[in-house]
Amino acid sequence: MGYKDIFDLRSVEYINAMITYPQIRYNEFKKFIQELDLRANEKFLDIPCGTGLCKSFTKPLVKYIGVDPCSSFILHCKAHEINAINDNLFVQSFNEN
Repeated sequence: MGYKDIFDLRSVEYINAMITYPQIRYNEFKKFIQELDLRANEKFLDIPCGTGLCKSFTKPLVKYIGVDPCSSFILHCKAHEINAINDNLFVQSFNEN
């Protein structure tokens, strides 16, 4: 069973846990994004993006692109106006729009 299979089964539970306990991964993601020190107009490709939480730590002019094979995660991202596409974890090329 791979990532897509696992999260197709449990993505809703994961999303609910992130909503109920948002601090669980907050510090981890915040530190990671700060260490990247992304600049304006740079792109941040988040694979697998899950709920798109990393987007909340990027600077306003950084272009965030999330990719995840789990459609529930992509629907969650879209509902929160997070740029994300539904694709596998082995993306060779993709359309950013």
